[in-house]
Amino acid sequence: MDKSSIQQNWLVAQKIEKELQSQLNKDSPTFEDIQHLLTQLRIACEAIIFGDFEYATKQRVQHRLWDSHSLINSRYRKLVTHYRSADQRRRAVERRKLEKHYVDFLKESQFFYKGYIQRVASHFGPLPALQRIANRLSLSPLSVDKPIKAGKTLEHLLKLSCHFTLLRLGDLSRYRNDLRTKERSWDPALGYYSLAEALYPDSGNAHNQMAVIALADGSHLDALYHLLRAVAVKEPHTLARGNLAIEYKKISTSWEKERQSRRRPAPVESALVIWFVRLHARFYKGVEFSTQGELENEVLGQLVSALKDHSFEETLNKLVLINMAANYLATQRLTEAEGGVTDDLKKSFYFLLGFNLQVFCVLLQALISELADAAEAENLESLTATDSSGDSFEKLSPVAIRVLPTIRQYFAWIISQRLLLVGLGDGVDRESTGPLIGHIQRMWKTAADALSALVGFFPVASLPYLSYLLPEDEQTLGFKPLRDLPDGLEEYSLYNKDDGFLKARISDGIIRQSHNENYARIRDILRAGMALHFEKPCPIMMTDDSRFVYGTESAIVPPSNGSAIPSQPAKSTYAVQNDTNTSNEVAVVSDSLGIMDNEMNRMVDDLLEPASLAPSEDASYGMNSSTANAVFAPIGSERTRPLASNHIAPTKGFPSLPGIWGSPFTPKPNELRPISPEKSSSSGGFSPMNYSTSKDQLAAVAALDNMTGMQRGTNGVANNARNQFSSFDASTPVNQMLQESLTKQFGPMSISSSGFSTNSSIYANNSPPKAYYGRTLSRPFYNGHDSSIYTGASEFDRSTMLQSSIWNSQTENDNYNHTPPAGQGHRG
Repeated sequence: MDKSSIQQNWLVAQKIEKELQSQLNKDSPTFEDIQHLLTQLRIACEAIIFGDFEYATKQRVQHRLWDSHSLINSRYRKLVTHYRSADQRRRAVERRKLEKHYVDFLKESQFFYKGYIQRVASHFGPLPALQRIANRLSLSPLSVDKPIKAGKTLEHLLKLSCHFTLLRLGDLSRYRNDLRTKERSWDPALGYYSLAEALYPDSGNAHNQMAVIALADGSHLDALYHLLRAVAVKEPHTLARGNLAIEYKKISTSWEKERQSRRRPAPVESALVIWFVRLHARFYKGVEFSTQGELENEVLGQLVSALKDHSFEETLNKLVLINMAANYLATQRLTEAEGGVTDDLKKSFYFLLGFNLQVFCVLLQALISELADAAEAENLESLTATDSSGDSFEKLSPVAIRVLPTIRQYFAWIISQRLLLVGLGDGVDRESTGPLIGHIQRMWKTAADALSALVGFFPVASLPYLSYLLPEDEQTLGFKPLRDLPDGLEEYSLYNKDDGFLKARISDGIIRQSHNENYARIRDILRAGMALHFEKPCPIMMTDDSRFVYGTESAIVPPSNGSAIPSQPAKSTYAVQNDTNTSNEVAVVSDSLGIMDNEMNRMVDDLLEPASLAPSEDASYGMNSSTANAVFAPIGSERTRPLASNHIAPTKGFPSLPGIWGSPFTPKPNELRPISPEKSSSSGGFSPMNYSTSKDQLAAVAALDNMTGMQRGTNGVANNARNQFSSFDASTPVNQMLQESLTKQFGPMSISSSGFSTNSSIYANNSPPKAYYGRTLSRPFYNGHDSSIYTGASEFDRSTMLQSSIWNSQTENDNYNHTPPAGQGHRG
């Protein structure tokens, strides 16, 4: 079609547009007239678009067509609201007719716009991005016309056009859902918006529209997430910042009203989400408040607890991206401030930066603890398994898998913020940073420990490389805080291949390797650690034995041998070594981190306990967990562990194992205690009866006869009804009679020859085999029971003791795990 014909069609389309607007301005336009004019306008606009796409883009033909649809939709919504008012309830028939016409308009509009995407995808050659969208919408790839090959410029315009169309499809679905009174669902609208964001992730329009739905549902977390995502992109939505400021104000206002009101509504969201959004609203204002530290600790504590929940992964991802996007926005507000940087903008930036680092440390501590537990479990399996029990790839716990994606993203974010963190950590603007310096120093130390834990646990050379985008990468393709890597570090990008081009998407037909994705994440984390190692200002360095340490080169003690992974369990395999020549600066850093380490270790230590061991009710009587544990903890329930700087995680003690009184050799219930005239001094022990007098001895014999089935004749001779005793000698000491009775009742073996050692262990006190220390972490092994490794077993051990031992004699309950003696098993 020539240029003049296209221009003539545009004049015709404009004439139809004016006539349509004139009809809509009437008091009572007919549905038939409106529908006829809209159909004519669609045909004219399509002719222009497919005749000369660049000309149509310049004239904003597609936007003008949607403006006409918006005018019709606004008129329908106004009429529906009128007929649904209280004084119009009697006109139900007219209301139903109006709603039917409105639904027909929305359906026809959706059909038109889906057909437009199908025609664009099939008319302009095989474009992968458009074909992906057409396949998701189940549209036919066939075209009446011969496909036209599109150049780079035209391809970009086509992508923008389809992105705009997907947004309009989402709006139409949202309007239809607003009209429904039953079975409402935002899923179709969110699906179209998600496709639009995936097609053109550099635009924030899709996230702004999803924020509208979140606000309609009253979800402050989702609203913050989408509004911040709409800001932290290359082409932010023009209204996103204003909407975000309004949302922060709503959160703060509702919080103040709740504090002043005696009646508090039932919470719709979890405590973590509620306090998280309130904390961000405070951070946005940039004003210090008295309960800031308490509120931050509350959120971090709730985060530690939530990591155990298998359904928390999606929420965790949102929390982390909100943190990064809020920090990005604070940076933009600082750099764009007119008339100089104000104190509130600076404090808002420092608050958000410090909170990001604290969340990062919580995730790192959780990973370190899980790896330490997995290493100990692997040590035990290496002793008990007859065949190969698998490699480290099979040892990742659910919590470790849950935190790996966000830790990987945080490492990429740290790389982009590395120079700022180094400068602030060295004391730049010390008067305004407050506790931020301590957060920075602690983050470097914890990151080094986590990197060393990964190196010590996984075979680094075997970690796979995946050439496609992981799910969290596809979700953040346009997210500037993760995409803007500094110059010279592009090779550490999570999104590009080694040649600099974007990785393929899973939806492009790539064969997904789900079993390797977690280990590819570990590989990326270690690559980020190497990037920080090569950056000279960063205080993370790798030693000759492949450990990552925090500090200066002068503070690092060279390893005494060339082993990459030390085999001595008494020392940390990747801890920061302390040297007498350590600089005063490093010593000050360690002191400043001590208090925070104690609190963070206390929170993360909860992750080491299985869910079944958690009490169902709060028994701390209003005190915090650490105070309650200090007051009410039973003796021997858990060892006190030193929080030295060379321990990456707190070490948990094993529960004390019972002695023979929890075994098959224990007297049966009610066997001895009922005849005791006084209470036993110890649980499960023999009764301290006095058998010195003849009367006491006869009473004990009578009780024993009753328990063991003895029947005594008139001559005083005992006859055992169960054929276990043949005679009774009154001269025999009672203690000996008790011992012989138990021996005959429970087996030929006496208690004294049971083979138990003084520490109640079923194992021999032999030195552990060398394989036991094949792979360890920095957590030391405590052996408070002086028990060691079982190196062999006799036939009696296998047939009697290991089958009828304390493991099988204990009643199964939620408070006891079947474990070997202390220091030898996996810590629950």
